[in-house]
Amino acid sequence: MKKILFALLAFALFYSCTPQEVPIFTFTDSRDGKEYKMVKIGTQIWMAENLAFMPYVTNLSEEVTTKKQYFVYDYDGGDLAAAKATENYETYGALYNWHAALTACPDGWHLPTHEEWKQLAGHVKNNVGGRLKAITHWKEPNINANNRSGFSALPGGALSHPLQYRDIGEAGYWWTATADDQENARCLELSYQHNVGLETQTFKADGLSVRCVRN
Repeated sequence: MKKILFALLAFALFYSCTPQEVPIFTFTDSRDGKEYKMVKIGTQIWMAENLAFMPYVTNLSEEVTTKKQYFVYDYDGGDLAAAKATENYETYGALYNWHAALTACPDGWHLPTHEEWKQLAGHVKNNVGGRLKAITHWKEPNINANNRSGFSALPGGALSHPLQYRDIGEAGYWWTATADDQENARCLELSYQHNVGLETQTFKADGLSVRCVRN
């Protein structure tokens, strides 16, 4: 995965180890019947878990292409039912190349732009990474994680090229709808090692998580 640091979304200005109760609502994706948690943060409504929509699973032997590709961490095969039966899919959802991510969200939702992620950081204000990260599933020390926002970010890792799954339990990567050029797009990175959100650039062919924001 190629990464170029663009912006530090927020500095670590606040620390608390006590989670704050945030109202969580649910909705059902009519495409596959899956129920998702959602949370209002500032003026935005976000999914409070990773998207799991996956009409098929891409075998790692397939050529890297601009067509839509869907992956599950540590799974290499073409059996959709088997991929969905894995613990990683149940916990972290699917991984998408950028072309799949652009249209993966259900009706009424969309893949957030770079600016919408910045708005989220502005709503959260202090200790952005800590307030976005869930307090479970992350490797220790999971710096300043308290999930006060209710966003419940999980460390689902990524599929980078050349084909290699990496960083599960240590980092989460989420696509933005903002492309930099023909080969690269921007994403948000959160890590167990810090309590900030980092905006980075990576190849569109990589497999990252998706969080949808409501229209």
